Amino acid sequence: MRTLKLIGAAVLVLVLATLGSVYGLLRASLPQLDGRIEHAKIGAPVRIARDARGVPTIEAADRLDLAFASGFVHAQDRFFQMDLSRRLARGNARYSMRIRAGSTRGSPALARALGSTGCCASRRHPGARRTAY
Repeated sequence: MRTLKLIGAAVLVLVLATLGSVYGLLRASLPQLDGRIEHAKIGAPVRIARDARGVPTIEAADRLDLAFASGFVHAQDRFFQMDLSRRLARGNARYSMRIRAGSTRGSPALARALGSTGCCASRRHPGARRTAY
């Protein structure tokens, strides 16, 4: 009975450590919204403030700094969307969007829902290998 409790405690610690690691990795991938970032292409200080809804307000000394800061904010907000679009265009979104381990049934349904399955299928080379979902 004592060994069963030790095994249970070890499994619990292992599960908690795994969950903590996953949380830390996901948290680290979020954009930095607070603090200071210095870049050589900015001539004067630029201030980026976000309201309660996360909508950015950018204050800059000139248009070039404003354009740089606007691109920076856009990249922060749209990274996931750009990555998903890149994966869908390349056709390998199914590798990163598995619903359960070993299952790839979710991404073809997503591709059909987004209407992105027919665009490349009609231009496929006749000798190309077909992938069955």
